[in-house]
Amino acid sequence: MPFTPYHFGPNGLLGSFFFRWLNLPALVLVNVAVDLESLTVIIFNIRKYPEHGFFHSFAGATVIALLFCLVYVPVKKPINDLMGFMGLKQSNTLSSIVLASVLGAWMHVLLDSCLYRDIMPFFPSDYNPMYGLMTPPEMRFFCIAAGGLAVVVFVVRGVLKKNRGA
Repeated sequence: MPFTPYHFGPNGLLGSFFFRWLNLPALVLVNVAVDLESLTVIIFNIRKYPEHGFFHSFAGATVIALLFCLVYVPVKKPINDLMGFMGLKQSNTLSSIVLASVLGAWMHVLLDSCLYRDIMPFFPSDYNPMYGLMTPPEMRFFCIAAGGLAVVVFVVRGVLKKNRGA
């Protein structure tokens, strides 16, 4: 699902349930970083490299997640301020950012592995047991539903917080 917001739904839902432990912006934004590989292949018309190469594997996604942390940590304060403005202030500990980045990147690989034959989630092995588990329409429905449920969870959380006077 290159360059679509679909990945944000499942990651947002994961973040809504584990809000205390996972940095939500890192969890959601790392998905963009993973697809930079595909974007590079498409923009530069790189024919000898697959659109979903090494960085669409769990090992490669881990590398992307850790590199993402290096970029994210220096700008975490303004992002946290924006989250606070939206009523979603949370801790910005290094562990919450690293854990969220790794899980978010892995979720990207997991979702794409269901749809694309060229994904090698267990690189260097070309074994992909997830391929074909969902059709593209099923995956879109799942991602949109997960995103909708995440919004509901965050709204309920905000209402409960407001009613407690926090």
